[in-house]
Amino acid sequence: MAASVITWFVYPMIERWISKVPYDYMNMAFVAVVVFGAIIWALYLYDPPKDASADDAQAAQCAIEAQQGAPEGETVHVGAIRIAL
Repeated sequence: MAASVITWFVYPMIERWISKVPYDYMNMAFVAVVVFGAIIWALYLYDPPKDASADDAQAAQCAIEAQQGAPEGETVHVGAIRIAL
């Protein structure tokens, strides 16, 4: 029922409203929609830098834990950090 109402009444009404909008305004609206979409897409793709201090603190904690559990003279690898004990 709702699909029939939309098809027979709503779409023709919207089409009549859109046909009254000047051509130049339609072009400006199209450009605005494209620019807005491009900005949203760019923000989606942008990967902001992460807080390096939090990563450094976590790496230091892992290094301390690795030193406590490893026997003397062994090399421990913690992520990209190499620790010689």
